Amino acid sequence: MAEVELKGIRKELGGNAILRGIDLAVADGELLVLVGPSGCGKTTLLRLVAGLEELSGGEIWIGGRRVDALPPAERDVAMVFQSYALYPHMTVRENMAFGLTLKKLPRVEIDRRVEETAALLELGALLDRRPRQLSGGQRQRVAMGRAIVRRPQVFLFDEPLSNLDAALRHQVRLELGKLHRQLGSTMIYVTHDQVEAMTLADRMALLRAGELMQAGPPLELYEQPRNRFVGGFLGAPPMSFLAATARVDGAGGGRCRAEGRGFSLELPGSFELHDGREIWLGVRPEDLALAPVAPEGRLLRGSVDAVEILGWEAHVELRVGDGTVTARAEAARLGALRPGAPLSLEVRTEGLRIFERSAEGGGAEPALAAAGKGARAHVG
Repeated sequence: MAEVELKGIRKELGGNAILRGIDLAVADGELLVLVGPSGCGKTTLLRLVAGLEELSGGEIWIGGRRVDALPPAERDVAMVFQSYALYPHMTVRENMAFGLTLKKLPRVEIDRRVEETAALLELGALLDRRPRQLSGGQRQRVAMGRAIVRRPQVFLFDEPLSNLDAALRHQVRLELGKLHRQLGSTMIYVTHDQVEAMTLADRMALLRAGELMQAGPPLELYEQPRNRFVGGFLGAPPMSFLAATARVDGAGGGRCRAEGRGFSLELPGSFELHDGREIWLGVRPEDLALAPVAPEGRLLRGSVDAVEILGWEAHVELRVGDGTVTARAEAARLGALRPGAPLSLEVRTEGLRIFERSAEGGGAEPALAAAGKGARAHVG
């Protein structure tokens, strides 16, 4: 079994807190993706698991064994780095066999493992080439192969696709997902690319400034963000936010509206909202549609800030009062739409998410009752 447990992980550097008490568990055979903006601590966390950094506090357990006091070689993990870190003077075969040679495994066993792994990664025809004779994608597969032949308990990936172009990154990402299904191994994967995170992960852990914001299945984080930072980080384009004030009609569970500069939207169902409460409305692009005519309580009017044509699809940014929202639309339907043009969007209000709005702000305001959860609205 290769469960990984991180308990109260802290890392300080020069008096600065890099990680602030991370508690996280990775199940046996699970692919967990650590995701977040640059500088959030995700690579530091991975290096702590690998033993390449020293803990400032907390415990690391792998397969039921505490390992944070052990050197890297005794933790039974294998790490694939952002740079391929291949030995240029060695062939593919020699690069893949190097770690096993250091362990003094029998030559027959080394050859068998290298051949099996090369077949798995479709590297059989490249075993006698040197790294300079390989493409970027092939080099990355060799780096993965070097880790696989060791048969570790846990694989650690530190942004392994960031040096590849977009098309190759997509291809290798698919290969990685297939590889995980074939091996059934425990993997921890670091990326700042949310598309990689959403498509690869069994579970995601989203970090911000050394703190764990939310962990769970990708769709859970996307559909039920715990705070405004999570909602605004995930999605392409991400969730838009409009500052609003809750208005409740009548006493004891009347209709609830969100009013802001230039809009008034009805909120479906009921919410734990008091009249006059300051909130953020979170709106996903897929919950907005071009609509010259729509009920007043479902309509946003404004002027176009920008239009991005992405082939069949287009992204339209609409200025509403002092905020903006982004909608997806079929490019052919936009005609000659230009910045500055007036535009109306219909809101699928059942898709709205509501977040606390505090004077301090900062982006991590917690989510309030989600649409349709049956809580009551209050006048007061």
